[in-house]
Amino acid sequence: MIITKKYKLMCARADELQKAWYPSVGDHIIASASYDSEWNLKCTEDRPCEQCIESDNIYIIDNKYDYAESVGGTHWFFNGMMCSKDGGCITNDTCCSVITKYGEREEYDKYGVYYKKSPMNHFLWIPTQEQLQDYITKKSMSTYLAVIENEDKFKIKEDMLQIIMNERFNKEWDNRINQWEERIQHSYIVKINTSK
Repeated sequence: MIITKKYKLMCARADELQKAWYPSVGDHIIASASYDSEWNLKCTEDRPCEQCIESDNIYIIDNKYDYAESVGGTHWFFNGMMCSKDGGCITNDTCCSVITKYGEREEYDKYGVYYKKSPMNHFLWIPTQEQLQDYITKKSMSTYLAVIENEDKFKIKEDMLQIIMNERFNKEWDNRINQWEERIQHSYIVKINTSK
């Protein structure tokens, strides 16, 4: 799946869509934590700047396991890798990143796999084209079909997201400030001259 920088930014700034997201296997995600908030005043920990979003890695949730609530509930696993648990320079074990609803602590599981739990709100969802199609309603289906037929394949997801945000949340993407803005409903008043 090709993901443009603009699409990542549009998804990250679609607050209504992010609030509705609940992780599932196959979801594409990026970290929402800021990388340079100390020297870049545009960044905050809960709202990274454009440069941080553009440079962030995209991860795919690989698996999930439903644990008891006492140990964090459902765990979604991603970013599996080799690691060294003994502090040496030889990668002799495995580890992964984990999302839970609230995030908790670092730990080893019963198989000796090390992972750090992070809360859901530390990640931003980057929907696939198929996931966006699930949001398209019958009302906007003709607009959607026109987009697919006439668009550059790299721009389809951006336009689909635009349709969803327009239809569901009355917002449109402002390219000047790279932000979703309330769509202004224009009403025109026609003055009729009735005096003769």
